Amino acid sequence: MKRIWGALAALVIGATAVIGGIAAPAQAAPQDDVVALVNQQRASKGVAELRRDASLDAAAQEWAQTMRSTGSFQHSTNQWRAERIPGGWRTHGENIAYGYSSAGAVMNGWMNSQGHRDNILRSSYSRIGVGYVAQGNYWVQIFAGYDNDSIAVPGAIGSFWSSIGGHSSEVGSPVAAAVAYSQNGGGWAQEFTRGWIYVSAQTNAAAALRKGSAIFADYSASGSQYGPFGWPRFSERCSGSACVVGFDNGTIGWTAAAGVARVQGTAQQVYQAQGLDRGPLGAPAGVPAAVAGGSTQRFTGGVVYLSPAANTYLRSGSALQQRYAVLGGPSGPLGWPTGEETCAGSSCSISFEKGLLGWTPASGVRQVGATVLPAYRSAGGMSGWLGAPTGNYLQVGDRSAQEFQNGIVYVTPTATSLLRRGSAITQRYIQSGSQNSVFGWPTGSEKCGTATCSTDFEKGTIAWSASAGVHSNQGEFTAAHAESGGALGELGVPISPIASYSGGRAQNYERGYVYHQNGAAAAYALRKNSAIFQRYAQNGSQYGPYGWPTSRENCSTDACEITFERGRISWTASGGVREER
Repeated sequence: MKRIWGALAALVIGATAVIGGIAAPAQAAPQDDVVALVNQQRASKGVAELRRDASLDAAAQEWAQTMRSTGSFQHSTNQWRAERIPGGWRTHGENIAYGYSSAGAVMNGWMNSQGHRDNILRSSYSRIGVGYVAQGNYWVQIFAGYDNDSIAVPGAIGSFWSSIGGHSSEVGSPVAAAVAYSQNGGGWAQEFTRGWIYVSAQTNAAAALRKGSAIFADYSASGSQYGPFGWPRFSERCSGSACVVGFDNGTIGWTAAAGVARVQGTAQQVYQAQGLDRGPLGAPAGVPAAVAGGSTQRFTGGVVYLSPAANTYLRSGSALQQRYAVLGGPSGPLGWPTGEETCAGSSCSISFEKGLLGWTPASGVRQVGATVLPAYRSAGGMSGWLGAPTGNYLQVGDRSAQEFQNGIVYVTPTATSLLRRGSAITQRYIQSGSQNSVFGWPTGSEKCGTATCSTDFEKGTIAWSASAGVHSNQGEFTAAHAESGGALGELGVPISPIASYSGGRAQNYERGYVYHQNGAAAAYALRKNSAIFQRYAQNGSQYGPYGWPTSRENCSTDACEITFERGRISWTASGGVREER
């Protein structure tokens, strides 16, 4: 039989009348469970919580033992209670019960009985004591109300307390008066049944911290508002299995996986610049770790890196950060990050002391090689015209190359060349086999004039003109072209392929020709606007009586000449053109 009596009435509840729905806190004494459940019910109705009173506890326990030893089940008298509870009371009352095996069960019984529920929720009560005897399951609640238990919640603390729910809030009801403090800029704090409210005089920030929180425990251990963190900036906020409180001089966070973690100093500056827990980093999830001349700190959404190179962060969900971690992080070949991850369109990159990682949806993560990196950075990196790396770093001996979205970088001991992927010259070079082709490695980047462009290679030149398209030269023709100043020199760019003739080969350029006789050691360039060349052409060029050129046009102050297989043509300012055969 389960029986339950209130201060004004008694009633019997059958063995099957226990109603579920109130759960007692785990791993607590039954009396503690009852107090917690009483205050839970009062808070849900917006009634001030009851303060646990040792004298009321002793009286309740004494009466529970009395009922057990006498085998009775009845209320104590008003006089009996008045003799045992502290003086100054203006009202008191009592609930008793018998046969309930748990705090949750007896609270269900009381809350489903009008008189007992009224006692539990009565606003005139301010203190509670609970007694319990396990043998027979005797329960006693003694309530008392005192005028001096009414504690004011003044000013900014009161306004904030009301805004978060007052007695029903996470901190509960006041248990002590508000106190002014001068430390760390000053402010006010007030204790409540389940927490504290703080208001900073400097920032006017108000915050509520729960007593049961691991963050509050760590803050208290550090000295609360007296300590290095100063005053709270906002109440504890939680998302999933992570919580955070921000302070004047740092942040304390908690995660289910890592427990409590503090963020201070430069790491706090980086964290705060990214929006604290509401930014990409999330909640702190690890303590600072010294590594390779700097330090790192983990968060649920990323890692903060502090080093002489930069104070920055990387997102942990990024494929680039994951590759960086696989490579060894700051202790690996890339060294420390010099900035956060940046993205342009659908491409992203991270710069490091000794390299760069880039990512595109099509190519994934690519590392820019050490020899290519200076030229890539000079071209603007990810935001420059080359774009993101799309190919692996190629190194062959002392030469290297790497492909990017919009171009290719080639590095040799003598030159660093950047070729535009959209260029007709680059496309012809790639079609020919790139550095493995007859042209070899580039010896410079593409150069352009008004309507022409050219790129020089170890074994040739590829040029483009608006009128003639793409043409190239190799071997002796390249040497003669270079001797004449290359694409920007006196010949301009080639406008035809190298053509074979009886006895040799020739190639047409914008402003001249290059001739190479079979078996000759060199080819020779002749200018189209030269009076000597024009006379040579009138005579049939290599088909005429002079045959193939055996020199380029050589000039002094006022005279020029070209030698041929079978003669010489010269020019002077005073005498004009003269032929000798």
